[in-house]
Amino acid sequence: MAHESFEDSETADLMNALYVNIKIDREEYPDVDHMYMDAVQAMTGSGGWPLNVFVMPDKRPFYGGTYFPPRRAHHRAAWKEVLVNVSQYYQQNKNEVLKQADQLIQHLQNLSNPAQKLEKIVDFDAEKILEKLLSNADTEWGGFGAAPKFPSTFQLNFLLKYHLFKPHESALNHVRLSLDKMWMGGIYDHLCGGFARYSTDKFWIAPHFEKMLYDNALLLPLYARMYQLEANPFHLAVVR
Repeated sequence: MAHESFEDSETADLMNALYVNIKIDREEYPDVDHMYMDAVQAMTGSGGWPLNVFVMPDKRPFYGGTYFPPRRAHHRAAWKEVLVNVSQYYQQNKNEVLKQADQLIQHLQNLSNPAQKLEKIVDFDAEKILEKLLSNADTEWGGFGAAPKFPSTFQLNFLLKYHLFKPHESALNHVRLSLDKMWMGGIYDHLCGGFARYSTDKFWIAPHFEKMLYDNALLLPLYARMYQLEANPFHLAVVR
C-alpha cells in the first residue's frame, strides 16, 4: 500500500485532508499492533498486515481492515473509497460511531479478562483440538487451509507433541507431510537457508519474500524434533 496508495499524491492529499495519519512500526510498538490487530479481528473476523485502523481522537478504534487496493479488486473496496466513506459516516453518525467504539472496547476487555482465560484453560480438550486441526489439514500439500498458507508452527508442534504423548499416525503423518512440502517448496530458501513468512499459494511455491526471525525460531526446533524422531537427513540439513 505504501507504493500503490501512500506515495500517490492524489491519495496522500485526500488522506491529509480528511485524517490525521499516523504510521506505526509494529516491530518497535508490538503492543500497539497487538491491540489494534485484536480490534480488527473482532470487527472483520480476520487480521493481517498491512493493518489499517480508523480511531477516535482518544485512540479508540471503530473501523479497520488489512489490505485495500488502489482500485476495486478481489471484492475489496478501493482505498480512496474507504477514506471518503468512513469520513462521511463519521461526520453524519458520530453518536453511532461512539457507541460502536465503546462496544468494541468492552468486547476486547472481556476477551482479556483473566477469569475467562482461566476458564478456557480449564476447558482445554486435546482430543477436540486434534480433531479440529486434522479436519482443516491439507492432506495433499501439507499445512492448513488454502492460500495464503503459513507454516503454522504452533499447530504442527501440537500435533507432534500429541503423537509423542499418545501415538497418533494421522497427526505424525501430517507433520511429516507439512515439513517435507515446505522444505521442498519455494517458501524455503534453498540457497541461504531459512523460511519465508508464508506462501502466496497453497503449494508452497511462491513465497512472500520476507524472512522473519520469530518464524524461523519456531521452525528450527520443529524440524529438530522431527529429525530426532525419524532421522531424516533432509530435516537435519534444514536445521543446519
